[in-house]
Amino acid sequence: DCIESKKFFSFVKDDERDAHILVTWKPLEYLIEYDLNGGSFLENASPIASYFTSDESYALEIPVRTGYNFSCWQDKSKYKMLNIAPNTVGNLLLKALWKPILYELSFFLDDENYQIKSYTIEDNVKFSIPFKKGYSFEGWCELDGKESPLFVSELDKGSIGDRIYYAKWKPVVYKIEYNCAGGALVDEVSSIKDYVISEDSYALPLAERNGYKFAGWCESATKNQLVTEILPGTSRNLRFIAQWIPEQYSVSFFDKDGTKLFNDETYTIEKNISLPVPEKKGWVFSGWNENINSIGECFSSLKAGSFGNKTLYAHYKPEDHKIFMHLYEDGKKENVKTILYNSEMQTFSLETPVRNGWQFDGWYADAERTRKVSDIITKGSTGDKNFYALWKCTVTFDSLGGRDCGSRIISSTASIIGNLPETQRDCYTFDGWYSDKNFKHRLYETSRITKDTTAYARWVPVPYSIVYKTNGGELPDSYVSEYTVETPQTALPVPKKKGFGFAGWYADPVFKTPVEVAARLHAAETRKLFERTLKRKKGAVTISATDKIAADIVKNKKQPLDSALSTLDIIYESQEALPADITPSNDLTLYAKWFRFDCKVVPAGRYIRSAEALQIENIPYDLEVSTTEISRDTYEIVMGIDPSDNAKSTYSTEEEKSMNPVQNVSWFDALVFCNKLSILHGFTPAYKIKGSTNPDDWGPVPINNDEEWVAVEWNRNSDGYRLPTEQEWMWCAMGGPVVKRDLNKDGVNVVGYAKKFAGHNTYDEKAHKEIKNFVWYMSNSKAKTHISGLTKPNEVGLEDMSGNVWEWCWDAFEFRDDDGLNEKEKESINTGVYYRSIRGGSWYSFASLCSVSARLSLNIYGRNSLTGFRVVRMIKKF
Repeated sequence: DCIESKKFFSFVKDDERDAHILVTWKPLEYLIEYDLNGGSFLENASPIASYFTSDESYALEIPVRTGYNFSCWQDKSKYKMLNIAPNTVGNLLLKALWKPILYELSFFLDDENYQIKSYTIEDNVKFSIPFKKGYSFEGWCELDGKESPLFVSELDKGSIGDRIYYAKWKPVVYKIEYNCAGGALVDEVSSIKDYVISEDSYALPLAERNGYKFAGWCESATKNQLVTEILPGTSRNLRFIAQWIPEQYSVSFFDKDGTKLFNDETYTIEKNISLPVPEKKGWVFSGWNENINSIGECFSSLKAGSFGNKTLYAHYKPEDHKIFMHLYEDGKKENVKTILYNSEMQTFSLETPVRNGWQFDGWYADAERTRKVSDIITKGSTGDKNFYALWKCTVTFDSLGGRDCGSRIISSTASIIGNLPETQRDCYTFDGWYSDKNFKHRLYETSRITKDTTAYARWVPVPYSIVYKTNGGELPDSYVSEYTVETPQTALPVPKKKGFGFAGWYADPVFKTPVEVAARLHAAETRKLFERTLKRKKGAVTISATDKIAADIVKNKKQPLDSALSTLDIIYESQEALPADITPSNDLTLYAKWFRFDCKVVPAGRYIRSAEALQIENIPYDLEVSTTEISRDTYEIVMGIDPSDNAKSTYSTEEEKSMNPVQNVSWFDALVFCNKLSILHGFTPAYKIKGSTNPDDWGPVPINNDEEWVAVEWNRNSDGYRLPTEQEWMWCAMGGPVVKRDLNKDGVNVVGYAKKFAGHNTYDEKAHKEIKNFVWYMSNSKAKTHISGLTKPNEVGLEDMSGNVWEWCWDAFEFRDDDGLNEKEKESINTGVYYRSIRGGSWYSFASLCSVSARLSLNIYGRNSLTGFRVVRMIKKF
């Protein structure tokens, strides 16, 4: 402390006098900080905030905290205190220590039973669920004066104070089930059906049952113990079973005249009782009846279930006799029906018997059916009697198209069918009579008839041959070479001949009478024969005969005479009599007709259509392409007409004229031709219009505004002939992949698009001058078409791919980015679905329009002397 005092004073050296110094001390003030630990000081309390060192203690203020009692203060050194001790120095941090107050929880189960538990503010108390017999517990609640008590199931942490809770109970309603064991409750309405636990008993209802006395109830849980009430304190669902004691009844036996026949007997409802049988001369006992006049059925015993005292009267009937009705023999067993009669019965007639498939023909007195008798039984008749039925049936002979054989009556005494009739049918061999249409059960002369029977004639069709004169052609591996009258309409084979198209089969070598199918009309046996002619659009052929003298003309194509006529238009019949010994010949000799029609195969490949094209065009399949544009004679053979303008064709003979390309054909004309050519060659037609691929169903080719034709569908999986797409046409025109130097390393033709005409050698600078050797165009055509084949073919053997006539393509015309046309040029060309692409140029075109890439559009209804077409078809890979 002296060292510190230098701050306040200093010594002055003075040798002449002594010095006395008085040191003065000032007490230090220390701070007090309180940690109330969740508590607080009372509002009027004044806790000291500091203190000075003193010889006396300092009293500390007492804090308060809800749910706790104050224990003491504790400083940082864990020293506990209630005041500051004397001579204490230093700042203080005092923390209040608390002890939870212990409260009581009282649980009243009812007025007498209760439980007490304790808790503190720090506890979370879960209330237990009590049990009370016959009651369901609803919950604990405090009586707070509310009508609807607030139920609680626990006391949350932080709660304080003593609390009282009361259990709320609801009586359990128990069900009562009665098994009356065959009886019923006396008073169903007022009988107790359910109950709650009670200090009083519940009375059980009474039950009643015919033939029994009610003994009481037995609860299934208590087995054989009888009860009449529900005891106090019972608390469970109850099932009672009625207990019964059988009543005893008496039976008295009397004759109708009042004579007692037997002593009384007793019985109960639970047993069958056999009754005694009285005897009376000349009568047969019928049974007992409670009615003296025998109203109701008589009986010979009392069956279990009967009850009540009974007085019974004996009933009798006259003695019965038997009538044996011998109906028929079923194999080795005779079918006999027996009926009873007696002398007291009124006169009656025997019932008329019924036998499936037979007609009843009277009763007979003997088994041989020689003595016919009446079917009347008169009153007073006695004795057993025998009656024998006679039957008859009909055998109907259905010749199924042969000569009518009528029917035959068969008797049950002689049921063998006997001699069978013979029948005949044109074009068939008779193979006997059968009793079923499936011809599994044949009839013979010894066959036994057991009911009305239809005998069906079985016919084996006579086979006829078909001889094909192919005129140099080759038939397919399999084809129809034989047919019968029952052969369904069968398509004839399609032969092939190199360089020719098949024009159909004919019945004569000069090709006057076309034949489309192998078929024959049904014809009946006849000796008055006359010709039936099948009229088609292209001639007629006689293929059958009939005995119908005045046949009507059949004009309804949808209802032909039979399946063999389904493609015929009109049937004409004439009554020109033939010699009686003539039979129509059905062996056919057919002659193949051909027309010039050659095709080349262009292999699959890829190419670019211009230097500016951004994508590679892909032809993933081989194409069969007509070598030339469709000629006039080919078009006429397929379509039946030649629409070409003769003035625009070059020829000196009719044959040369026919070899010019067809013109004046619209886009729709070309579609019709394609489908007809496909049908002629047995291929699947490519186009569908109005839901059909048969052009005969399409109607006339439109000349304008026909949306049904515009909506034509192309089956891209078809193997039939069709127009090429622009993509396919350009591939064929440039020569496909034949010229290897035109291909890049990936096999893509990158040169063909630049050819100035089909067949142009782009590697020879002077080759473009050879256009006149390849193309009929404005400079050399003399404004006409020319015979196909006079110019050189291109690399794949196709002729006139450039020039002669424009060629229709499938595609609707649309401009392309690489067309190289300016807006003014585009204005002169029509686009859209009504305008299809034409390619190749014509006899009227400048050389520039004969290039491989040149393209124009033409209205689909348009016909002119500049435009024709060629056909292609996809070669499928298998």
